[in-house]
Amino acid sequence: MDVPCAVCKAPSRFGQLMIPGKNSCPSAEWTLEYSGYLMSERNHPAHLRAMYICVDREMQSVGGSHGPSTSRGVIRFVESRCSWGGGGLPCGPYVDGYELTCAVCTQ
Repeated sequence: MDVPCAVCKAPSRFGQLMIPGKNSCPSAEWTLEYSGYLMSERNHPAHLRAMYICVDREMQSVGGSHGPSTSRGVIRFVESRCSWGGGGLPCGPYVDGYELTCAVCTQ
């Protein structure tokens, strides 16, 4: 899906933190700006570089942007891959194949 661009600006705050795999801030010293889902441009052989972003759970897509296209970048939900023996996220708190949440916090 294509998403409209938005920038979160908190002029009175000096620090910003994006926390993947969580939906809350690390302590009361931080303010939760929004929580949502971890997303990234899809990974394919022609374009391996990807950046992870936290997208608000109330996101809206651009009308008519669903469906196949080779002329634009597409972001997708990041799914967890857990492993009991290492090499992935721990399976206790994470469920294999579920979308990962995230939080954006300021201080």
